[in-house]
Amino acid sequence: MGSALGKAQQGQTMRSAASGSPEDACKKEACKIQACLSKNNYNPDACTREIDALKRCCEGVQGNSLHCAFGSQLPA
Repeated sequence: MGSALGKAQQGQTMRSAASGSPEDACKKEACKIQACLSKNNYNPDACTREIDALKRCCEGVQGNSLHCAFGSQLPA
């Protein structure tokens, strides 16, 4: 019954509600990256699972989070 767009919006709403605000969406994933990097001597190759999880989260909220800045989205 629900459209793909409706499901995407529902997922975004669920993430926003779980973390407090849309800007805080993906905070859990970002924190997991920091913990992994700290534990692994700041070697990003050891944290690819966590990094991929953040990317998936950011795709789910269409980049609308303080924790979602990848590649060309970074300020100049």
